[in-house]
Amino acid sequence: MTMITDDLLLNQKWPQEREFLQIVIKYLEGFSRKELAFQRIIDNHVKGISDILVCYHGVLVLLELKRDTGKPTVHQLRYIEKMEMAGGVGAVCWTLQDVVNTLERGKRVSDGYRKED
Repeated sequence: MTMITDDLLLNQKWPQEREFLQIVIKYLEGFSRKELAFQRIIDNHVKGISDILVCYHGVLVLLELKRDTGKPTVHQLRYIEKMEMAGGVGAVCWTLQDVVNTLERGKRVSDGYRKED
C-alpha cells in the first residue's frame, strides 16, 4: 500500500475538486497493479456515478470526491448505497484520509469482514 506520511496532506480539504482528483490519482498510481486498478469516470449521462471506481483486492470501491464545501447529491448517495448492497464499498471523500479509510474498508471486505463487523 502507498504510504503517505504528511498529516497535512492527508487531512487537507481542497478548494477545487480537480486538484483533489489529481492528488488522489497520484496516490492510487502508487499501488501495484496486482493490488489495485482504477478508472476515472466522466459520464454526464448516468446520474450519481462515482468519480473513481477502484478494484482493490477484488472489491469494488467507489470514491465520490468533493471539494472543501462540496456536498453529495441524492443520486450520488443512492449509487453508493446500491453498490454497497451488492458487496462493494463506497464513500464521499473530502480528504485523502477519507480515501485511505475507504480503501481500508475495501481491504477488510476482501478479508471477509463486512461494514457492520
